[in-house]
This record gives sequence, C-alpha cells and structure tokens, in this order.
Amino acid sequence: MFGKIALKLGIGLMACAPLMAAAQAQHATIVVPAAAGGGADVLARVVAAKLQPIIDKTIVVENRPGANSAIGISAVSRAKPDGTTMLLVDRTTTVVNPLRLSNLPYDPDGLQPVSDIAKLDFLFVVGSDAPFKTWEEMVEYARSNPGKVAVGNSGVGSGAHLSTELLGRHLGIEFVNVPYKGMSPALQDVMGGVIDALIAGPTVVLPQMDSGKIRVLTQGSDERSAQFPDVPTLREVGIAEPLLLPVPFTVFVPRGTPAETVDSLNAALRQVTADEEVLERFEAMGLVPVANSPADVQQDSVELKERLDIVIQETGLRE
Repeated sequence: MFGKIALKLGIGLMACAPLMAAAQAQHATIVVPAAAGGGADVLARVVAAKLQPIIDKTIVVENRPGANSAIGISAVSRAKPDGTTMLLVDRTTTVVNPLRLSNLPYDPDGLQPVSDIAKLDFLFVVGSDAPFKTWEEMVEYARSNPGKVAVGNSGVGSGAHLSTELLGRHLGIEFVNVPYKGMSPALQDVMGGVIDALIAGPTVVLPQMDSGKIRVLTQGSDERSAQFPDVPTLREVGIAEPLLLPVPFTVFVPRGTPAETVDSLNAALRQVTADEEVLERFEAMGLVPVANSPADVQQDSVELKERLDIVIQETGLRE
C-alpha cells in the first residue's frame, strides 16, 4: 500500500518537475553588495524595472552589503552560471579588493563581466571660506603648505580616497586623507571649514550649490557636464589622465555563464541604457549612461588595476 502511494507520489513529482523548473526560470536576481536606499541600490531598481520585460523574467533586487562588497560578490561568484543571478557593483571595488585584501573570501576570477551601464564622475569640492578659489590656487597653496590641505572621502580604499592619492602623486602634493562613513557629514565638514576639500559625486553636491557654502574647482568628466557648465574638467586644468577616478557601475554574472547568455544580457542592457525614462533617471542621479562589451569592461579593469597597484602598495593599504 505504502509502496503504491510512494510510487504515485514519485510519478507526480516527476510530472511537476518541468513546471517547477520553468517557474524558477521565470525569476532572476540582481545582487547589490550595498545597503538599500544607496546609489547602487536605486540604480539596480531602475535597471531591473526596464530589464524585466526584455528578458521576460521577474527580477528581484537583493541587497547583500558588508565586507567591502565581498559578501555580495561571493554570493554571485558561487551562483549557478545560467544568467539568472547578476551582480551590480561599483567596478572599482572588484579591482581594488584583490589588490588590498590578502584573504579574499571569493575567487577574484569568479565573475564574468556583462556590461557597464552607467558611470559617476567625481568633483573636487572646497568650502567657500577656503584660502583658494580656483584649482590653480589650490595647487599652489597645497605645494606651499605640505600636509595642510585635508581632503574628505568615502572611506579608506574607496575610489575617492585613491583619487586623492593619485592626484597628490601627480601634482607633488601631500594631501591629508580624511575618511568618512557617509558623504553627508563630510559635506557638512567641508562647508563648516573642518576639512578643506572633498571628493564626491554630483548628487551629494548639487543640493548645496545654491547655498554659497561650497565651490567646485574641477570635475573628472571627459567634458563639462550640463550640471556644472562653468567648472573646468581635469583635462582643462592640465591633467590628461583620469586621476579623479570615474565610478563605473557594472553588471557581472558568475564565471562559466554561456557566451550566448552573456551576449543576450549585454544586448538587453543596451536597450535599457537607451530608454528615455532611464536616461532621465540617470541624469537626475548624476550618472552618465554607458553601453559597452564584456571585452571593453575587462580591458578597462586591467588598466585600472595597473594604475592602482603601485598606489596601494606605496600607501600601505594592503591588508
């Protein structure tokens, strides 16, 4: 009797298996290795909403913050390589972590790039009471007063911190790095004269532009942005290299994902980044849309690694 019941149950489960597999295939996940409500999280939700109908899957955004993004990166690198688990991350982190951390909890080669989708360009911001009004005046002052110009950033090893190190080496300036856990207190300190300068993104700076308490000396974009048309770019002040590191937001999948799946996702993301509503949201967030190939992402990462490796070694940032 029990044998017959077990046999019938087994046959029933076998019949349901294709349906369960089909249901699972209708879902995908975008892992964000940062807290909900932050820039990467908002970006992921904008992308997910537009990507869903293109790939015909319900997309869930899952936040896995902590350990310099290692928790989220680990989860994706170990996921099934079928294109249903994606990572959306500030790509600088994926380059910096292997250079800084000696005991990574994941394989640094465990991710396959799909495409960059947007980038954020940093601004060099000073308080209105700073003893310099232009980039040239800041450089002259900092060279004449070694160790006197304190520059805030979003944390040790962050893109903003490394940008400060790169600029200091290029200009022969000894900046004082001041890490913050959040940009809001850093902005308050630069406006209050506690620190001299701050490297931050447009969304941090824009709300205070009309206050008269801050001044933007240069921007890291290739061309002057519409939001800061009167602010010269680094290139215009004589620095050809992208030393204010752009922050690329990139989609990855687990290594081993079939090439045709990667190509299909790449094509879908290109559609997303060309959508008018997405472009409007990006502009409001201070982001520049990007659409490139997995090979482009890989090459840019290699070049960034070469640029940062020496800086991380010389500053003793390796743990």
